[in-house]
Amino acid sequence: MRSREMLAKLGKFRLPPEPETRPDFSLLSPADYDRVFQIVAKGRNAISEKEGHDLIRLISGLPTLGPDGKPTGPKIEVPRLLEDYWQRHLYTDRWRYFSFWKHLGKVETLRFLELCARYGWDENPGGKSLKERMVPLAEWNTEHRAEMSGLLDKAAA
Repeated sequence: MRSREMLAKLGKFRLPPEPETRPDFSLLSPADYDRVFQIVAKGRNAISEKEGHDLIRLISGLPTLGPDGKPTGPKIEVPRLLEDYWQRHLYTDRWRYFSFWKHLGKVETLRFLELCARYGWDENPGGKSLKERMVPLAEWNTEHRAEMSGLLDKAAA
């Protein structure tokens, strides 16, 4: 009887909630980052045992961030100026919306940026507009043009 009374008394105490933490995924390699979110996107009930072990292996050892914590790893994202270029200047007859951050993984984003850099993208413009610096997609190497078209199609909303 005493244990029930004690449990009832303890149940009345309101403890402050523990602050929510999450692993700092920004420290993962781009391939590991994509793998983690590929597994998580399946949902808890659809993950196989092997994928569960893989997920634990990937995120164990990552430092945690509190509710106001900022990721400490490098940002891998498409700069707004480059995003605007592809939305406005790729097609002259229509405007096309791309959501690179939502539809491309980190590895694909890195490849996208590599291709753009190869054909004229530079963070420091040096006085020229991006349209003047970028080689038009129609003039790209056939293999690179096909790869970029695939990335753009995937990024299209």
